[in-house]
Amino acid sequence: RRYHERHGASLDRLTVGFPISLRAQDDPAGGNRFTGARFAAAMAETDPAARIAAVRQFVLTARAASASAADAIPSALAPALGWLPAPVIAAVSGRLTSTNDVQVSNVPGVPFPVYIAGSQITHMYPFGPLPGCAAMVTLISHNDGCCIGTNTDTVAITDPGGLAEDLRAGLAEVIALAR
Repeated sequence: RRYHERHGASLDRLTVGFPISLRAQDDPAGGNRFTGARFAAAMAETDPAARIAAVRQFVLTARAASASAADAIPSALAPALGWLPAPVIAAVSGRLTSTNDVQVSNVPGVPFPVYIAGSQITHMYPFGPLPGCAAMVTLISHNDGCCIGTNTDTVAITDPGGLAEDLRAGLAEVIALAR
């Protein structure tokens, strides 16, 4: 919202794509169960608590619908998808994400300190691939913190420094809610 306002671009909604975990507490360790979702974020909403509530409700609804649909798909089909050639998977996923304005993701990191050559790694910055949309924003958790990396289409995002400042300001609003 801030970025668009500063650049005089009016948008009613911003389409944000993101993964939603379908894992249950009793799922075995390892593996990954998720579905992709597309959320139409209201650009005019300035209240961070209202934005969080809207995303939460969307995720709960999408998770329930996706879990039901996943139960209807034969379990033998899922492993077969892994045998598809990488170009086929890339083409299909690119078509699915290119209609998003922004794609976001998270990568769980290690929950303890790690070292390389005897020095502690204090920050890790993830840079997810740009899947045909204007920006890919990825968060990784590490030890007691998180780092965020952005990968942007330079034609769509002409002021990457300004975008970073706008993302920091929005994140600060959300963090302030926890205090």
